[in-house]
Amino acid sequence: MKPFPAALSFLILTAALRIQAETIHATETKEVLKAEQGLEVQMFSLGLQDSPDCCLSYNSRIQCSRFIYYFPTSGGCIKPGIIFVSKKGTQFCGNPSNRRVQRCMKILEQSS
Repeated sequence: MKPFPAALSFLILTAALRIQAETIHATETKEVLKAEQGLEVQMFSLGLQDSPDCCLSYNSRIQCSRFIYYFPTSGGCIKPGIIFVSKKGTQFCGNPSNRRVQRCMKILEQSS
């Protein structure tokens, strides 16, 4: 096999496996939240980033008392972020360098 077709085949296979792994991760997260809290979490893709858990913008009003869970965005996202899940299952993106977001993460870690 010539180098270019082999490399191209490898890249296509890697991309397909990455998308599948991210889909499995999102599905597992959704199922865990639903089982633990009886919540239905909406997972959706945000366009070019092809990950169901990327932040396009940050929410400036992070209220820790509203959240039950958080998780970081995947490595394939353009912007790093922390996704907080509210008691109603709504997702909010926070800037991981924001002090309020960091404090909220610590509070949620201590309560779990």
